[in-house]
Amino acid sequence: MRFGYEYELITGSTGICLFSAQSQEEAEEFVKNVMSDPGYLRIFNLNQLPTVTTIGDFKRLFPGKERTSK
Repeated sequence: MRFGYEYELITGSTGICLFSAQSQEEAEEFVKNVMSDPGYLRIFNLNQLPTVTTIGDFKRLFPGKERTSK
């Protein structure tokens, strides 16, 4: 199964991590282990991804921050 989550680093950078796991429990354990890295501020929005994932799916599942220009 494929999963993804959003993250924020202590530097303020944000992103999406995509990975595979055998189950939801294994995915949650992976995220728990990643959070032990002191560079991560937070990990949120863990989702199981559909077999066929489109750009629209990514935008819906991982809306991220709205950016405004100044």
